[in-house]
Amino acid sequence: EKIDCVIWLTEYSKYASRYFMNNSIKIENAIPIQSKLNYKKNCVKKELVSIARFDDQRKNLKGLLYFLSELIKVDNSFRLNVVGNVNFNLRDEDGKTISELIKELNLTEKNLIFKGQVENINEIYEKVDFNIVTSYHEGFGLTIIEAAAYGVPTLGYNDNGYEDMIKDNVNGYLVDRDDYKKMVELIVNIFKNNKKYREMSENCIGCSKKYLNDEIVCKWKTLLKNFFEMDKNKFVGISKVGEK
Repeated sequence: EKIDCVIWLTEYSKYASRYFMNNSIKIENAIPIQSKLNYKKNCVKKELVSIARFDDQRKNLKGLLYFLSELIKVDNSFRLNVVGNVNFNLRDEDGKTISELIKELNLTEKNLIFKGQVENINEIYEKVDFNIVTSYHEGFGLTIIEAAAYGVPTLGYNDNGYEDMIKDNVNGYLVDRDDYKKMVELIVNIFKNNKKYREMSENCIGCSKKYLNDEIVCKWKTLLKNFFEMDKNKFVGISKVGEK
């Protein structure tokens, strides 16, 4: 009752809030990295990436490993680059550690590379073909937008609010949680279709432009202008601000 508006990062969060407030708006995060916004012309390298703090169980490294295990049964030439801190002693609900799971799935450095923290994430995005996100929960999914700015499509789950950032079969794929068979099918097929991949990469660049600093700053300026005018009616039901 004491606030004029609540700002959410995604349409999914804003939609969920409708049950207890009617003064919500959405303003996305801006892309914090610089990209030349060039799309990728092919996907011959079969390099995948997943970027997160994998010392957090919510990032679901286990699901990522299960996916990779199923993928290399079909095509052993794929490689997954895992970027970010990893707790190899982190246990899942069955009490199994990440190290134990890697050994059980027979995953080796041929297909799985742990890169840890990297100083220049731009170099990673420039070298990979597809981004894989298996998190249980994400507030925004910033790596999806970062990847898109480099023309890298993302495969993610359809229950995390990624619909703001991923348009299924347009600039990436949305699948049911832990549907590894479908995930493998999509990845294997897109790497056989350079034309489709190039279109998807171009769409990534287009979708990422609305997250550029100038676009987000414009939305904040409009919001603050309305706020200082103290016209609360301007907040109620607003879905977009800063439109030109």
